[in-house]
Amino acid sequence: MVSTTYDTPRVPSSEKVRKPYGPCGYAPRVSKRGLSDEQIRRVRAALRAHRDAKHAGSNTSIAAVLGISQPAVSQILSGHTRPSYGTAASLAADMGCPVDRILSTPRERAAEIARDGGIPPSAIEAALAEPDDESRSVLWWIDRMRAHAALVVPTTARGAA
Repeated sequence: MVSTTYDTPRVPSSEKVRKPYGPCGYAPRVSKRGLSDEQIRRVRAALRAHRDAKHAGSNTSIAAVLGISQPAVSQILSGHTRPSYGTAASLAADMGCPVDRILSTPRERAAEIARDGGIPPSAIEAALAEPDDESRSVLWWIDRMRAHAALVVPTTARGAA
Protein backbone atom coordinates (compact mmCIF):
# COMPACT_ATOMS: atom_id res chain seq x y z
CA MET A 1 0.00 0.00 0.00
CA VAL A 2 1.29 3.46 -0.92
CA SER A 3 1.32 6.18 1.68
CA THR A 4 -0.27 9.48 0.64
CA THR A 5 1.20 11.67 3.35
CA TYR A 6 2.21 15.12 2.17
CA ASP A 7 4.61 17.41 3.98
CA THR A 8 2.90 20.69 3.16
CA PRO A 9 2.32 23.14 5.99
CA ARG A 10 -1.28 24.03 6.67
CA VAL A 11 -1.85 27.77 6.63
CA PRO A 12 -5.23 29.15 7.62
CA SER A 13 -6.90 31.10 4.84
CA SER A 14 -6.94 34.21 7.02
CA GLU A 15 -3.12 34.24 7.03
CA LYS A 16 -2.59 33.75 3.31
CA VAL A 17 -1.02 36.68 1.54
CA ARG A 18 -2.95 37.78 -1.50
CA LYS A 19 -1.68 39.97 -4.25
CA PRO A 20 -3.73 43.11 -4.74
CA TYR A 21 -5.23 43.59 -8.18
CA GLY A 22 -3.27 46.03 -10.25
CA PRO A 23 -4.02 46.80 -13.88
CA CYS A 24 -1.05 46.79 -16.23
CA GLY A 25 -1.12 48.99 -19.28
CA TYR A 26 -4.31 50.41 -20.68
CA ALA A 27 -7.37 48.31 -20.04
CA PRO A 28 -9.64 48.14 -23.04
CA ARG A 29 -12.98 49.77 -22.49
CA VAL A 30 -15.41 46.92 -21.89
CA SER A 31 -18.86 47.62 -20.52
CA LYS A 32 -20.51 45.49 -17.86
CA ARG A 33 -22.63 43.83 -20.52
CA GLY A 34 -19.54 42.69 -22.41
CA LEU A 35 -17.89 43.69 -25.63
CA SER A 36 -19.42 46.30 -27.90
CA ASP A 37 -20.71 45.33 -31.34
CA GLU A 38 -17.62 46.88 -32.96
CA GLN A 39 -15.28 44.97 -30.61
CA ILE A 40 -17.16 41.74 -31.37
CA ARG A 41 -16.71 42.38 -35.09
CA ARG A 42 -12.98 42.87 -34.54
CA VAL A 43 -12.67 39.70 -32.42
CA ARG A 44 -14.50 37.66 -35.07
CA ALA A 45 -12.27 39.03 -37.85
CA ALA A 46 -9.10 38.39 -35.82
CA LEU A 47 -10.29 34.89 -34.87
CA ARG A 48 -11.04 34.02 -38.49
CA ALA A 49 -7.73 35.41 -39.78
CA HIS A 50 -5.67 33.76 -37.02
CA ARG A 51 -7.45 30.42 -37.46
CA ASP A 52 -6.72 30.45 -41.19
CA ALA A 53 -3.10 31.61 -40.80
CA LYS A 54 -1.84 29.63 -37.82
CA HIS A 55 -4.27 26.76 -37.33
CA ALA A 56 -4.78 25.75 -40.97
CA GLY A 57 -8.46 26.66 -40.85
CA SER A 58 -9.18 24.16 -38.07
CA ASN A 59 -11.82 25.21 -35.54
CA THR A 60 -10.85 22.26 -33.33
CA SER A 61 -7.21 23.33 -33.17
CA ILE A 62 -7.93 26.95 -32.26
CA ALA A 63 -10.66 25.90 -29.81
CA ALA A 64 -8.13 23.83 -27.86
CA VAL A 65 -5.76 26.79 -27.65
CA LEU A 66 -8.50 29.21 -26.59
CA GLY A 67 -9.92 26.83 -24.00
CA ILE A 68 -13.40 26.69 -25.51
CA SER A 69 -15.24 24.01 -27.45
CA GLN A 70 -15.17 23.62 -31.22
CA PRO A 71 -18.93 24.33 -31.48
CA ALA A 72 -18.37 27.56 -29.51
CA VAL A 73 -15.76 28.68 -32.05
CA SER A 74 -18.15 27.84 -34.88
CA GLN A 75 -21.00 29.75 -33.21
CA ILE A 76 -18.79 32.81 -32.59
CA LEU A 77 -17.64 32.86 -36.21
CA SER A 78 -21.15 32.42 -37.57
CA GLY A 79 -22.54 35.19 -35.36
CA HIS A 80 -24.84 33.01 -33.24
CA THR A 81 -23.00 33.84 -29.99
CA ARG A 82 -20.94 36.76 -28.75
CA PRO A 83 -17.29 36.19 -27.79
CA SER A 84 -16.36 37.02 -24.22
CA TYR A 85 -13.51 39.22 -23.07
CA GLY A 86 -11.75 36.03 -21.88
CA THR A 87 -11.95 34.56 -25.38
CA ALA A 88 -10.50 37.79 -26.81
CA ALA A 89 -7.69 37.71 -24.21
CA SER A 90 -6.89 34.06 -25.02
CA LEU A 91 -6.86 34.85 -28.72
CA ALA A 92 -4.52 37.80 -28.15
CA ALA A 93 -2.20 35.61 -26.08
CA ASP A 94 -2.07 33.02 -28.87
CA MET A 95 -1.42 35.78 -31.40
CA GLY A 96 1.33 37.21 -29.20
CA CYS A 97 -0.15 40.68 -28.90
CA PRO A 98 -1.97 42.72 -26.25
CA VAL A 99 -5.75 42.31 -26.16
CA ASP A 100 -6.30 46.00 -26.87
CA ARG A 101 -4.77 45.48 -30.32
CA ILE A 102 -7.79 43.31 -31.13
CA LEU A 103 -10.43 45.33 -29.28
CA SER A 104 -9.50 48.83 -30.43
CA THR A 105 -8.42 50.48 -33.65
CA PRO A 106 -5.01 52.12 -34.08
CA ARG A 107 -6.81 55.48 -34.03
CA GLU A 108 -8.36 54.75 -30.60
CA ARG A 109 -5.01 53.59 -29.19
CA ALA A 110 -3.32 56.71 -30.58
CA ALA A 111 -5.93 58.93 -28.88
CA GLU A 112 -5.17 57.29 -25.50
CA ILE A 113 -1.44 57.82 -25.98
CA ALA A 114 -1.98 61.41 -27.15
CA ARG A 115 -4.10 62.22 -24.09
CA ASP A 116 -1.36 60.89 -21.82
CA GLY A 117 1.24 62.77 -23.87
CA GLY A 118 -0.39 66.14 -23.29
CA ILE A 119 -1.73 66.79 -26.79
CA PRO A 120 -4.64 69.24 -26.53
CA PRO A 121 -8.10 67.63 -26.62
CA SER A 122 -9.14 69.88 -29.52
CA ALA A 123 -6.28 68.47 -31.65
CA ILE A 124 -7.22 64.90 -30.74
CA GLU A 125 -10.87 65.53 -31.60
CA ALA A 126 -9.91 67.14 -34.93
CA ALA A 127 -7.87 64.07 -35.89
CA LEU A 128 -10.62 61.69 -34.73
CA ALA A 129 -13.12 63.55 -36.92
CA GLU A 130 -11.18 62.49 -40.02
CA PRO A 131 -12.31 59.35 -41.88
CA ASP A 132 -10.69 56.10 -40.75
CA ASP A 133 -9.93 53.27 -43.16
CA GLU A 134 -8.18 51.22 -40.42
CA SER A 135 -5.05 50.86 -42.56
CA ARG A 136 -3.16 53.63 -40.73
CA SER A 137 -0.77 52.82 -37.90
CA VAL A 138 -0.85 54.18 -34.35
CA LEU A 139 2.19 56.34 -35.10
CA TRP A 140 0.51 57.85 -38.16
CA TRP A 141 -2.46 58.89 -36.03
CA ILE A 142 -0.21 60.33 -33.30
CA ASP A 143 1.65 62.37 -35.93
CA ARG A 144 -1.70 63.55 -37.29
CA MET A 145 -2.77 64.64 -33.80
CA ARG A 146 0.54 66.46 -33.35
CA ALA A 147 0.00 68.25 -36.66
CA HIS A 148 -3.43 69.41 -35.48
CA ALA A 149 -1.85 70.49 -32.17
CA ALA A 150 0.68 72.62 -34.08
CA LEU A 151 -2.22 74.40 -35.77
CA VAL A 152 -3.83 75.25 -32.42
CA VAL A 153 -2.76 78.76 -31.44
CA PRO A 154 -2.27 79.15 -27.67
CA THR A 155 -4.45 81.85 -26.06
CA THR A 156 -1.42 83.72 -24.69
CA ALA A 157 0.00 84.12 -28.22
CA ARG A 158 -3.36 85.43 -29.50
CA GLY A 159 -3.54 88.06 -26.77
CA ALA A 160 0.05 89.21 -27.35
CA ALA A 161 -0.38 89.80 -31.08
